Amino acid sequence: MKNLAFKRLVVASDTLKSGNQFEFKPRFNLITANDNSFGKSTLAKLLFWTLGGDPVLDVTWTGFDVRCLVDFSVGNETYQAGRYGNIMFLRRPNGQWEKFPKITGAYSEAFAEIVGFEALLPKEALIYSEPVKY
Repeated sequence: MKNLAFKRLVVASDTLKSGNQFEFKPRFNLITANDNSFGKSTLAKLLFWTLGGDPVLDVTWTGFDVRCLVDFSVGNETYQAGRYGNIMFLRRPNGQWEKFPKITGAYSEAFAEIVGFEALLPKEALIYSEPVKY
């Protein structure tokens, strides 16, 4: 897998009519606050969410109608990924934007290609069975 580095995260909410932007330095970034409930965990989860992950976000966030954009680099190439609901947007170094109606399928394949993720995962869900008692 290739090295991915975050550069910037933009978060906007139509419900709150507000937003914020977070810049990340090339090497190390430390998210701190003097108290709990300042959004440190949410900031980290939003990076993951924007790239297509499904972290558990605070129930308050689900009602904020949030959209996010993250600038990131892989190697010497710069990309942007955006998310609104389950609609994904991807901008490659050539400047072309692509829109994906869902996270799975074409978007997940495009992102896996960018980061060099070549794992083969089963399409079928694993079936859980009770242990056999002798």
